[in-house]
Amino acid sequence: MPTQQREPYHLLTDGVTALGLNLTSTQIGSCFEHLERLERWNKTHNLTAITDLKEMVIRHSLDALSVRPFFEGFRSVLDVGTGAGFPGIPLAISNPDLRVCLLDSNHKKTSFVRATAAALRLENCQIHTGRVEAYRPSSFFDVVTMRAFSEPQRAMNLVSHLLAPGGKLILMLGQRPALSDFDHKFFKIDSISSIQVPNLDAQRHVALVIRR
Repeated sequence: MPTQQREPYHLLTDGVTALGLNLTSTQIGSCFEHLERLERWNKTHNLTAITDLKEMVIRHSLDALSVRPFFEGFRSVLDVGTGAGFPGIPLAISNPDLRVCLLDSNHKKTSFVRATAAALRLENCQIHTGRVEAYRPSSFFDVVTMRAFSEPQRAMNLVSHLLAPGGKLILMLGQRPALSDFDHKFFKIDSISSIQVPNLDAQRHVALVIRR
């Protein structure tokens, strides 16, 4: 491994340990390859504003992996607005039994995600290009997740048709939202949890919302 990649790689392995995740060296390697591919593609396709590989480890991979425990026990998840594949790709890598669908309206980003999923041989991934309000899958998802989406009301409006009653919406947020942000005829708030992303000096919260 080139010298300039060793520090970001160890940052990732140490972060996985700090999160208490039992990932294999192969899974960690796949998460790092995702970032290496993103760094290369980003030079010509402008997929993320984060260009430093160490910052990508923290703000993309570890941020995504920090919510992995919230997805235990589910069979299918839709990652809405996946961008360059976060949290969907790390979730698929770390949980091969989870069927992960990644949705984004940006063709450049879904092209990258599709190529990356193929390169990493992620057979549990499906990628779709389009807007969430127009997406009509053949069956409901167990859980829908959205990252860095700061408007809970709009998020709930956008995904209500994708979840059956009892289905879960997991919102990855920055600052802690108010309970009143989740007053909605189709959803009820279950919990708001504070999480710590290794080496990130910023607030992170996860809101778990249930479809009525």
